[in-house]
Amino acid sequence: MVKFTITLPDSVAGKLDADVSEHETPRSTLIASYIEQHYESAGQPVVDYDEIIQTIKTKHEDEVRQINEAHEADLAKLRDSYADVMQRARQEHEEKVQRVTDDHEEKVRQISEEHKAEVQQIRAECDKRAEEAKQLEGDVERLEGITNKLDGERKASEASKNVVVTGMQHEIELLNQKVTRLEDTLVTSAGLINDLKADKESLQKQLELVTLRLPAPRVGFWARVFGSKKEKGG
Repeated sequence: MVKFTITLPDSVAGKLDADVSEHETPRSTLIASYIEQHYESAGQPVVDYDEIIQTIKTKHEDEVRQINEAHEADLAKLRDSYADVMQRARQEHEEKVQRVTDDHEEKVRQISEEHKAEVQQIRAECDKRAEEAKQLEGDVERLEGITNKLDGERKASEASKNVVVTGMQHEIELLNQKVTRLEDTLVTSAGLINDLKADKESLQKQLELVTLRLPAPRVGFWARVFGSKKEKGG
């Protein structure tokens, strides 16, 4: 006797379990019997392929029909759901438009009332300012007298003012000279800065050329030039 280990599909295993229960025979015995029957009848056609193909085709058509029916049902549900969503969206839009309209009308009413109140306030303010203008006319006359008096005093102070102006003009000239010297210094500094930038770029290009010609170091170029952080820390 030779022992084999076989793997059966779930459908075949189910049928085999049913035969085991029906014949009350061990599973291995039934499998050996089926194999023996197979080899005994190997010379006879035991499979009707046309019937199998027709069965598979019929089953496939049924599955396709069921899938199509399920798809049509899903589409119908989607159409109904879409219609409900559109109806709710349309209703929400109408309600939102109504709320916006009501808010707009309320704001217009409030603005109109505020405008009327402001107009009344402005009229009252105009009346008040007219009364104040009359009072200012009297004040202007009194101020004219005071102005004439101050005019005499102003003429008297012009002499001293001229002296002050002359002194300030002299100080302004001195400040202008200082500004001119500072501008010259700034121009010179700008030229020096540009020269330093050009020297820096030239040195950087030279360092890059030297770096390209050197073999690959174990440490970075700048670490070799300036020292590593550990060396600086030591």
